[in-house]
Amino acid sequence: MKVKINYPLISCICISQNRPQQLLRAIVNFEQQSYPNKELVVSYPSHDLDTKKLMDRILKISHLKIVILCRENHGSLGRIRNQAVAAAHGSYICTWDDDDWHHPERLKHQMALLQNSKLIYQACVLREIILYDRNHKTAFLSAAYNWSGTLLCKKDVVIQYPYQDTNRLEDSPLIEHLETQKLLLPIKGSYYLYVYIYHGSNVIDDIHFKYFTRNGPQLDLKTTQNIIQNVEASYEIN
Repeated sequence: MKVKINYPLISCICISQNRPQQLLRAIVNFEQQSYPNKELVVSYPSHDLDTKKLMDRILKISHLKIVILCRENHGSLGRIRNQAVAAAHGSYICTWDDDDWHHPERLKHQMALLQNSKLIYQACVLREIILYDRNHKTAFLSAAYNWSGTLLCKKDVVIQYPYQDTNRLEDSPLIEHLETQKLLLPIKGSYYLYVYIYHGSNVIDDIHFKYFTRNGPQLDLKTTQNIIQNVEASYEIN
């Protein structure tokens, strides 16, 4: 008997600006995902010519499903995310930050847990991730927290509870709804799927980064070296 596996289309939302090398790494991470049915929605400002050059080249040589949004105005991060969600074709939305690192099994693992749960969850997040301090070359296991950067959620829920028109905490209404209605699956023990890269210009400032690493152990040298090898990898387009 053949069992048909359901792979709904996941749209990964990637908001970028003036950092083509980091965006390229995020695209490589996306390409390496083992999950078969996925698309990448990339939004960047029209004046960002380096990113435009990168995306034009990728569209010529790649067979990936990519949706390009060349935005004319800056607007808030929340507004930009809503525009990207509206342009997405998937039935699920996944946050895909361009300055972090995503394990090849991230989409497949999160979707499998969401689909196989006995409860009717609409979304999932990782409860722990790896926090990598790029300036000091140190890595930590994060404190337990609903890391919204790892969110995988049904699109219709995101449409109903859109991002706030702000540059910080723009996902608060969505996360609050999911939590209060018990629709959010918190995934424990899968920290290796996501590396948050702290470089000093993140939305999370230095005080909050230190807070989230305070209760989490620093990772050993061998593990840290493997993380550095992954996140510091240099990519070129032939």
